[in-house]
Amino acid sequence: MLQRSERCDRDDPEQIVDVGSGAGLPGVAIAVVLPDWPLVLCEPNEKKSAFLFEMKRSLSLECEVYPLPVERLVKDRGHTFGHAVTRATFDAAVWATMGRRLVKSSGLIWFMLNAGQKPASQGAWSWAYSLPSGKSRRIEALSV
Repeated sequence: MLQRSERCDRDDPEQIVDVGSGAGLPGVAIAVVLPDWPLVLCEPNEKKSAFLFEMKRSLSLECEVYPLPVERLVKDRGHTFGHAVTRATFDAAVWATMGRRLVKSSGLIWFMLNAGQKPASQGAWSWAYSLPSGKSRRIEALSV
C-alpha cells in the first residue's frame, strides 16, 4: 500500500500510525515489510495491546505500541504523522475527520474498505484488489 503511493519516499520515511491495531493488521504487516519506517500501533484494548507488545517482542519489531484511546493520541501527538491507517475501525467519514487530526498537512489518510463501502473522498487515490475468497476490497489514500 505505501510502496504504491507516489508520495511515499522510501529514503526518507515518515511516521505511520495504525489506529485500532487489534490483531496487528495492517500495522504488524507494515512493520515487517517496511522495518525502517517509524510506526505507532494505537490500541486501547488491554488484551489486544498486550498481544501487540508480544508481537513486537517476538518478531523484534521496531515500532511503538500506544495502549491508549486514539483521542488521547490526537491530544498528545496530533498533526505529527505522515500517514494514518485503520482497518474497519471507523466509518470512512469518521476516519477522515479523525485522520485529519493525526496527520500533518502533507500527510495521507489510508482507508481499507470493502466493496460495498462508499469511497472515502472524491479526491482519494484508489486501488482495488481481490482476496483469495473472491471478495473485493479497496485501499484509498486521501491527501491532507
